[in-house]
Formats: sequence, C-alpha cells, structure tokens
Amino acid sequence: MIDPLRIDVVELRRKLATRRSFRREATVPDLVVGSTFVPEDEPVRVDLELESVSDGVVVSGTVHATWEGECRRCLELIRGTLDVDVHEVFMGTGDPDEIYLIAGDEIDLRPMVRDAVVLNLPVAPLCRPECRGPDPERYPALVEGDEGPVDDRWAALSELRFKE
Repeated sequence: MIDPLRIDVVELRRKLATRRSFRREATVPDLVVGSTFVPEDEPVRVDLELESVSDGVVVSGTVHATWEGECRRCLELIRGTLDVDVHEVFMGTGDPDEIYLIAGDEIDLRPMVRDAVVLNLPVAPLCRPECRGPDPERYPALVEGDEGPVDDRWAALSELRFKE
C-alpha cells in the first residue's frame, strides 16, 4: 500500500526553485493531547507546496484536522477543526531530532504533520465561551450524605477525604 504522506522528490530536486503543489489525506494515529484527540478514523488533510532549494526541499502550506475532546467546564463532548500553517525545510543530512530529513528520494510528511497537529490541539477546550459547567437539572449538586444520583464522570470526587 502506498503511503499518501510519502512524497517522491527526485524530479523536484533536479532543478532549483522547482515547485509542486498537492493535496493529500491520510489517517495519522496517536494525535492526542490530554483529553483532546484527532479520531483515528478521521483523515488529516494537507494542502502543500514543495519547492526545491540548494540544501533540500521547502514545504509550506496548511494542515487540516478535525478534533474531539471534553469541555473543560461541563465535560460534554465537543468537536472542532484545526488549520495549521506550516513552513518547514527537509534536508538530506543533519540531526533527525532537529530537522526533517529527506530519506533517499522521498520525504515523509508524517513527522511534520504530527508535530503541527499535536502542538496546536487545544489543551483545555470550551464548548462555548459562556459555558457555566454541568447542567444542574441533569447533574444536580448533592449535599454530603444525600443518596441522589451521581454523575459517573464526577464519581472519583466522592472518594476524596480531607483531614479535619
């Protein structure tokens, strides 16, 4: 199976300042920050332009992803979209921890896509700016000793004990 995020750059590198535009989609696993994540079956789309330069290939454009997470106040599931502008240089040699490398005749966009998405996912998203927290009708506040229904998402708090 051909990986849509691996790009052959042989023709591109034959002549300096050659440009090539493309759009690709692929699923990228493990795009997670806290409780916010890109679903594994949701493709990430890249709209990029590649340009050959003397020491590598410049990749610039936009990475688009749809994310899901819990509102930090009411814990309801929310979805959002992410559009991240990228401008990176892929080089033939160097420290792979500091730059993106050209491997043989290809560049692998996955590390760049992963970095762009993970670094821009919201850490503590809100469903809306005026969110006031859990709906008191659905999740009533309980007084200690009250045996009413407990929202499973808050159940761990009932285990907390404080010294007098």
